[in-house]
Amino acid sequence: MKHDEYFPNAKGDQPEWLNNVADKMVVYTGTLGLDPLEAAARANDARCAAWYIGAVGTAVRDFAKAYTSAVDVLCTGSGAFTPPAYAVPDMPDGVTLALAGVLVRLFAYIKIIKASPGYTEAIGIDMGIVGAVAVDTHAVPEFTLKSLQGPDCHCAQVSFNKYGRMGVVISSRVGNGPWEELAVATSSPYVDSRPLAVAGQPEVREFRLRFWDKGSPVGEWTAVQRITIAP
Repeated sequence: MKHDEYFPNAKGDQPEWLNNVADKMVVYTGTLGLDPLEAAARANDARCAAWYIGAVGTAVRDFAKAYTSAVDVLCTGSGAFTPPAYAVPDMPDGVTLALAGVLVRLFAYIKIIKASPGYTEAIGIDMGIVGAVAVDTHAVPEFTLKSLQGPDCHCAQVSFNKYGRMGVVISSRVGNGPWEELAVATSSPYVDSRPLAVAGQPEVREFRLRFWDKGSPVGEWTAVQRITIAP
C-alpha cells in the first residue's frame, strides 16, 4: 500500500514526532537488531532536533514579540530603556548537541529500520514512521448537512469525507450575503453554531467545501448545498 511522507509538515508537530521516534528507537533496538551505539546516536539526533525546533523556536518567537514591544518603547516611550534579554533554553538532560544534518541521518536510518528483519507495520505505526494512507483521487470532498435545533442552538451540522486529506476548508454564506470562511476542519462533523442573523427569523445557509492539505487550500470548491435553519 502506498503511503505519504511520515514527517509532519507543521513545525509545531515535529518535536513530538522526533521525541517519539527517539523513545521508540531505543525500545525496539533489540527487536530490530540495531546496533545499540548507532541507535543511541540517531535517537540523540532526534532529541536534539526536537529541542531546537521546539523549545528554542518558542523562545525565539517570544523574544521577537518582546523585541517588537521594546522597539516601540525605545522610540516613543520615556525614561530608562532596558532591552529584552534572550537566553537559549537548556538542552534536555542526557542530550548532546548534534552535528548538522540531523534529519538526513535520521531519514536514512529509518530506511535501515524498515529493512530490518524484525520490522513490522505495527512497529512502524508505533514509531510514527508510516505515513497516512495515500490521498484518494476524489477531486473535491463530499458532505451532507443536517439541522440541529435546540433552545441554545440554531445550528447546521456539516458531515464530510476528506478522502485522506489533512482537512477541509468550510465556507458559508447566509442568504445573498458574502462568503465567509468558517473553519479548517480536520475531523467530521463540524457544527456551525452561529446565531441566527435575525433572532426568531428562519434563514437559509449555503455551504461549500474544498480540501486543505499541508497548510493550504487544495483543489476546487464543491457544489453549493443549502439548508434552512429555523428558530
